[in-house]
Order: sequence, then C-alpha cells, then structure tokens
Amino acid sequence: MSSIGGWFMIVMNAVFILASLTVLIMNHGQLVQPITGLQSFIISPNKSFQTPITIISFVVYAVFAYGGMETVGGVIDSMKHPEKDFPKGLIIGSLFTIISYVLMIFMTGFSVNYQKEILAANANTGNITYTVYGTLGKAFGTALHLDPNMSLLIGKFFTRAIALSGLMGMTGAFFVLLYSPIKSFIMGSDPRLWPKAATKLNKHGIPTNAMWAQTVFVCLLIAVVSFGGSAVTSFYQILTDMGNVAATAPYIFYRVSKKKHGLKDLD
Repeated sequence: MSSIGGWFMIVMNAVFILASLTVLIMNHGQLVQPITGLQSFIISPNKSFQTPITIISFVVYAVFAYGGMETVGGVIDSMKHPEKDFPKGLIIGSLFTIISYVLMIFMTGFSVNYQKEILAANANTGNITYTVYGTLGKAFGTALHLDPNMSLLIGKFFTRAIALSGLMGMTGAFFVLLYSPIKSFIMGSDPRLWPKAATKLNKHGIPTNAMWAQTVFVCLLIAVVSFGGSAVTSFYQILTDMGNVAATAPYIFYRVSKKKHGLKDLD
C-alpha cells in the first residue's frame, strides 16, 4: 500500500508541476503571489514568522520536515541487501524530498496568493495541502478559459486526488510508524531498563506488550484531545512541538559529535 501511495504522490507532484507551469504560461508569466524583491525569499508572508526569534524557531520545523527517514531503520532487517540498498534509498529519497520541497514551494506562488487564498480560507497545517491543490485546480481551469463551474470541479478533483494519495501513502506508512519506533526503542536499549513483559517478543519479533501499551496511551491522548476543548488542543500543539524538537535534536547532536570526533570515528 505504501508503494502504491508513493507512486500516487509522485504522480500528484507531477500534476502539480505541470498544472502550475500551465497556469504561469497562460497568465503570461504573471505570478499570483508576486515577487517584490529579495525580501520575498527571506521574509515569510506569515506574520508569525517575521521576527529573528520566530525565524530561528521555525528551523526546528524545517529540519523536522526533512527528517523521519531514520524510522525506516526499524525494518532494515527485512531488506535483502541493507548495506547497499539502505544508504542508496536514503540518498535518493533525500534528494527527491529536497528538490520537491524547494521547487513546489516556489511554484505554489504561480497559482496561490497567501493573503487571498491561505488566510481567507483559514488554512492550517492540517488542510493546507488541500487548500493549495484546490486553488491550483480552479486556477488551472480559469487559465484554460473554462466555465467557472468546470474550474471549480477541477479544483475539487485535485483536492480529492491529493487526499486519496495521502491516504494511501499514510495507510502504508502507518503500519511502519506503528511498530518501527517502539521496536527500535525497546530492542535498541538495555533490556534491564524495562520490565520483562515490555521486552517479550512474539513469533514475528515484535514487542507486542509494548505496542499494546503504546496503543492504549495514543487512544487516550486522541480521546482527550477530541473532547477536551481548546485548552487540551493547545496542550496537544505543545506536545507536537515537543515531538518536533525531540526528533530534530539528534541531528544536531550528530553534527556536533561528527565535527568533534570525525566521521571515521563514528563509523
């Protein structure tokens, strides 16, 4: 499922690029989000990230966006040639991710205006992708001089297509993310730190008791966030930020250690 979802996402990336280029060409090179100089590339239109402190704080999210591939390390034992395939996959995946991020963020301005579409739609980190693709679809239809209703229909189609791609990709990734971190965490640490029940493996080599404990905790957290009101929602945002920081910190420690001891010593 994750492989199919990955291919769907690649197709949707290609659709985004082609549709954005079409909009740009049909609009005679006029960007919907205008570039007013160098400041357009270094100053965010989001007022929450315009001061030096907030820009520095956003680095955590930037690093986190490119991280996450280390999670695959929990299933490296299922690869046929991990010593060759795993590094190659990381390099290819990293390059593809970086190029996609930079290119598509820039091309978003071909069809989406931050003030008119993003702010007006009250878009957030949860629905921003759907807002962008929906706006792109409408702009694509308008650029081709289609009927307004047809343009709106294309926008809805783009939205549903990217949602389906994300669903398929995340459904496959869900099973990996469900057990890979807890498996690496439990099996990668000293067994004496854990109760015997937590380190007990089933016939598939999975610490089922630890996974059940994780499942109960996550279900309780979801229930509290869903029914706890705005205060708990804010608390959940804090937990999300803490998770981003926790996932980003190891990269910083690695870079410091690498500089201090050298790559040869770490290997």
